[in-house]
Amino acid sequence: MTSAHSVELFDDPAAVLDVAGDLLAAEPVVSSVVASVTHHAVRLFAAGAPRPGHPMWWAVVRDADGVVVGVSMRTMPEAPHTVWVPALPDDAARLLARAALDRTARAGDPPLTSANGSIPAVRAFTEETLRATGGTLGEGRPDRLL
Repeated sequence: MTSAHSVELFDDPAAVLDVAGDLLAAEPVVSSVVASVTHHAVRLFAAGAPRPGHPMWWAVVRDADGVVVGVSMRTMPEAPHTVWVPALPDDAARLLARAALDRTARAGDPPLTSANGSIPAVRAFTEETLRATGGTLGEGRPDRLL
């Protein structure tokens, strides 16, 4: 399975803002959750706060031209440490799932069992995760800004 997209993983929230801050600022309503969490983490770490014991990483998704088209994150302190999946084409969401699975395995993080975000992208992300790990899909309550 190939993709015209690429995914780069980050542990440093300041590095995420360096490469994806313009995208986050361009769509402040759509990006409010990712931008808020990322800026908060930058402030915490700049003040000397230690890394938390839960998974805390970001993924920047680029198109074939290298343009940043999405920012994902797994920063939720409570289990199941939900992955935030932005609106992405299916191939990019599947590539993001594979990168997240690889990161989870390398870091010894808790398994990927929860995703939130754009419904079509979450569906592609989840289907790829289930293809790789097995399991079943359960849908929660969809929310939207009114």
